[in-house]
Amino acid sequence: MTKTVGAGLLTHLGSGTTTFAILVKITRPDGLIYGFTTHDRSLTYPLTSLGIVYNSGQESQDLTDLTHSSDLEVDDATASGLINNTIEEEEIEAGLWSGSKINVYRVNWNNLAQGHEVLGAGELGEVKFDSHKYSVEFMSRLHKLGRIITRHYLPTCDADLGNARCKVNIEPLAVTSAVTTATSNRIFTASGVASAAQYHTYGKLLWLTGLNAGRSMEVKEQLAGGVFELQLTMYYAITVGDTFKAYPGCNKLLRTGLNLYLGDCKVKFSNAVNFRGFDLVPGIDSMLRPAGAPLEQ
Repeated sequence: MTKTVGAGLLTHLGSGTTTFAILVKITRPDGLIYGFTTHDRSLTYPLTSLGIVYNSGQESQDLTDLTHSSDLEVDDATASGLINNTIEEEEIEAGLWSGSKINVYRVNWNNLAQGHEVLGAGELGEVKFDSHKYSVEFMSRLHKLGRIITRHYLPTCDADLGNARCKVNIEPLAVTSAVTTATSNRIFTASGVASAAQYHTYGKLLWLTGLNAGRSMEVKEQLAGGVFELQLTMYYAITVGDTFKAYPGCNKLLRTGLNLYLGDCKVKFSNAVNFRGFDLVPGIDSMLRPAGAPLEQ
């Protein structure tokens, strides 16, 4: 990809005396946009009614180690700073910043009309917080080339319940309820849940009200009587009266045992035609079976 720089900014680059500032634009997964700058005062860029305010301060002053390469090596950088009113510790702990899109620009703060130079684009990795200081990892778009995107030959389905490959419409199957007893930020009991035990196990729970409103978490186990245990602890307290929507879960199996079709895909959702696993491929259990033992069909 060819990098283009405006004529005015290019002239400024070659002047010998420069007045540069770094702009960092972060777009969170929830759509909120934040701007930070290394300059000692806030900047609004571009100079239009749609310009973004890039706040000055500790958040971006330590943007370091931004590296570039002409091959397929991943460009990366790290940034650290102090928590303030813009970035809240609670939001970091809740994972609201992880996976955000990031754009890094260089501008002439003394003449923003000269445009910008693109230094990098990608997404934020894990955001960590320690002793009132956060650190983030910047990963360029090339890091996606290192992801394994091929399918694996496994007996379990590799589709997410309800997505385009699964094709099950889970919205009508969701249950809306409210917390009646909060044992912890992970375990609670809800009223009016008539679902059979384990119906929501491995499913997703979306909080509608309360301190965790808008956040979701996987369900580790759901017992009869509306008892839920989440996979991870919610950052904010779960309190009586908090409402949520619980979606069904799937064990991603078509069958279990000797020719017994007990998997959720067939029995629970009648969706065997869209099963995305390879249940007939022999596994390690077949390789290690004792001599003379019958093959599992």
